[in-house]
Amino acid sequence: MVIKMVKTLNGFDNLYYEISNEPYNEVKDSSLVDKWHEHMAALIRKTEAPLPKKHLVAANQAIVDNNNVDIANYHYVHISNIPGFDSLLRLHKVISMDETMGSLRDADVNDVRVEAWDFILHGGGAYNNLSWEYTPLHPQGTPGADTVRQYLQHLQQFMGNFRYAQMQYSPQVLTDAPSGAITRVLAEAGKQYALYIHHSKPSDAVPQRNNFISKYEADTGSHRDTLRLSLPAGTYIVKWYNPLKGTWTPANRVYLPVNASHTFYTGLFTTDIALRILRR
Repeated sequence: MVIKMVKTLNGFDNLYYEISNEPYNEVKDSSLVDKWHEHMAALIRKTEAPLPKKHLVAANQAIVDNNNVDIANYHYVHISNIPGFDSLLRLHKVISMDETMGSLRDADVNDVRVEAWDFILHGGGAYNNLSWEYTPLHPQGTPGADTVRQYLQHLQQFMGNFRYAQMQYSPQVLTDAPSGAITRVLAEAGKQYALYIHHSKPSDAVPQRNNFISKYEADTGSHRDTLRLSLPAGTYIVKWYNPLKGTWTPANRVYLPVNASHTFYTGLFTTDIALRILRR
C-alpha cells in the first residue's frame, strides 16, 4: 500500500509523508515502534529513489535523528519527557508542530495566535493546528475561524519579509529581555533579525521538563516593553509589526558605528508585538 501511494503521488509538490501519529501512546516496548519506523522510512526512500521527485519524510516523536527522516514532528507547546526544543533545533531538520490546542474548542483566537507566532519565531518550520472549526454543517467555519486564519496570514506576511531559510534561533542576541514576557529571536547574524514578544501564561520560555503545557493563555492587557540586542556595526532599518492587526509602524534607521548592545522600545501594544531589523 505504501509503495502504491508513494508512486501514485510522486508528481505532486505539496505533500510530505508522516510515518505514524503518536506512535508511542500506550506502547510498552518502544524499540519495536522504532524498528517499524526505520523500515517504513527506508521503504519510502527506496521507492522514491528512481522517481523524478523526492519528498520529505516526517516522524512524530520516534527516530527523529534517523538519516531518512527530514521533519521532527511534535505536539503541543510542551510535552513532558521529550527532548528540549532547542536540542531538536540542533538536528538541523524541519521542526513541526502539527497538533495543538490551537482550536476554538479549547482556546480563544488570541491563544491560537501567540501559539503559532511563538513556534515559528522559535525556529519551527511547519505549524498546522488542530482545527475543529470546519465541519460538513459549517464548511465556511464556525464563528472565529476567519479571525484565526487572518492571524495566521499576518504571521505569513511578517515572515515573508525575511530570507527565512537563512535564519536560526538566536537567543544569545538578546542581551536584556522584557520582564514577564516570552521573547523569541530568529537571526542571520549581521544581516536580518526577527523578534517576537508575547505576554502569556506560562511566562517561562523554558518550561520545566516534566511540566505538560498544552497551550499558551494570552494576556490581553496592554504592555510596553524595552529590550536590548547585540548587533554588529552598521546601518539597520527597523519596523515594528502588530500581529493582531497586521500593520507596520513607519521605518526607523539605526546607525551603530561599532558593535553594540542597542536598546529598542516597543510602544504600547496588546498581548504581542514583532520586530523586523534588516541591515542595509
